[in-house]
Amino acid sequence: MVPPEALQAAWESEVAANGPVTAAGPPVSEPAGPGGVVVKIPVSFERGAATVAVRLAGEENWVTGIQLLPAGAAEPAEPWAPPPYADPRAVHRDLSRWQAALESRPDVTISVYEADNHLFFPGSGPSAPAEYEPAQHVDPAVVSDIASWLTQPRAPVAGQ
Repeated sequence: MVPPEALQAAWESEVAANGPVTAAGPPVSEPAGPGGVVVKIPVSFERGAATVAVRLAGEENWVTGIQLLPAGAAEPAEPWAPPPYADPRAVHRDLSRWQAALESRPDVTISVYEADNHLFFPGSGPSAPAEYEPAQHVDPAVVSDIASWLTQPRAPVAGQ
């Protein structure tokens, strides 16, 4: 958060460097995490261009951030696609290999929580970056299972 004077000084600096505003283009809105949106406004100056990005959050659309970005940032962003390593089929192949390698170890427990992402936050479908922005709690089933596993009696592991 900055005081209004800092915002005014930053804008005046931009105008001093690029000249007065000559035009503002149509705003482009994009989702920005749960309950948030970013509105990008292309701005033309006498000697340049930029994008004013305003982040809004909550039902009241509170302004939570303002940025001055390069001119091209006003273009709509491409939808996010998971990287190849996030392919769910690859995860299941790796899981099968771990299960096979550890099946003779009675001291190893492998659990899969299909409804959770890799941080054990509830989700559905492939994970997306926006899932990790809000503060969340780990799935209570995971916490319960880990607590049970930690407190159960164990037989000594051979060789230890």
